[in-house]
Amino acid sequence: MPRQFRQVDVFTDTALLGNPVAVVLGAEGLGDEQMQAFARWTNLSETTFVLPPRADGADYRVRIFTPGRELPFAGHPTLGTCHAWLEAGSQPRHGGLITQECGAGLVPIRRTEAGLAFAAPPLVREGPADEALIERIARALNLSRGDIVDIAWADNGPGWVAALLPSADAVLAVQPGTVDLAVGIAGMYPAGSPQALEVRAFSPELAGLEDPVTGSLNASLGQWLLGTGRLTAPYVASQGTALGRRGRVHVSQDGNGQVWVGGGSVTCVSGTVQLLSPAPAGALRDRRGGGSQRQRGRGLDLGQPQVGDKALAAPGSQAGKHLLQVSDVAGDDAEQVVGLSCHIVRGDDLRQRPHLVLEHLGGARVMTGQGGRHVNLQREARDSRVEPGGDDADHAGLLQPPDAVQGRGR
Repeated sequence: MPRQFRQVDVFTDTALLGNPVAVVLGAEGLGDEQMQAFARWTNLSETTFVLPPRADGADYRVRIFTPGRELPFAGHPTLGTCHAWLEAGSQPRHGGLITQECGAGLVPIRRTEAGLAFAAPPLVREGPADEALIERIARALNLSRGDIVDIAWADNGPGWVAALLPSADAVLAVQPGTVDLAVGIAGMYPAGSPQALEVRAFSPELAGLEDPVTGSLNASLGQWLLGTGRLTAPYVASQGTALGRRGRVHVSQDGNGQVWVGGGSVTCVSGTVQLLSPAPAGALRDRRGGGSQRQRGRGLDLGQPQVGDKALAAPGSQAGKHLLQVSDVAGDDAEQVVGLSCHIVRGDDLRQRPHLVLEHLGGARVMTGQGGRHVNLQREARDSRVEPGGDDADHAGLLQPPDAVQGRGR
């Protein structure tokens, strides 16, 4: 059934300069696998699903998914979800304060001059980081230990460790290497600047490693830096500069010491979405129970690393993992596997192609691999042999350059 859908840009008043979140309203009846599959397909840092509340006093309940897992809380999805919920015509039960229920509990949200703002949830882990962790983070960020002014746990759900650098310029100059945990960095602008702080957020769960604008990190940074006296509220943090964004996060503190984090939000995409049940592992193998060796050999396999009865790789090796059989993939099945990381195989010959994904391009189901080549998966071509390393001229109907496919979009 169609469900209302929004894609909202958060922490900006100008579309396309903040951080987008996908929001599915009226998500009743969707299972965990459906939610996770859709979040993996959108490939945004988070996708949210709005449900009726369970807790007393809540206006709605939200589940928050990254492409890889569910989170108890995240900041910009909180504001983007609330924006979409209000835009769809919903109203809070208790005056102007909206109460969101999520994995971290009840999160109050209020309207401010700068936009919606959420109450920063309590930290689940805080305090200084040990030297081994500091050295690990310094190496990941290509910094020396002396470049880090201070560092502490600032985890309100996603696992943040926060590092303070000497200046905003030092933050913008960071060129990270391999980051294997959630790390936030911040540095002060000179006194009198429009923004007090420059922030960057890195996590291995993010498709591009760096998050454009991060509400949860700014919330925990605010709690840490206000609590240690390094900043006074209210202030504005800048984030996304290194990515060509212009995120502005407004941080304030009320008379009870509660930190509030807010900013603008803009709807960029509005419509409906129909979510199908994801196919189980192995369900997309040749359902006819037979077919030629040529058909079984051409394809990818979501289940065990094998094609037909042939094993493709020795146990424990990378080859042959995360594959999808395409000998009979068409129609809805092709759309259900959008966004998977795949390899191409042919018979008992495995030719590895990392980061191969399925896309929907103007009615054609295609695989996109390195070099920008496309393999057409329309049903009429499904029995043709595909040789990733072969001459493209031999596969004029199967391999097409990107400009040969019209209506490309994700």
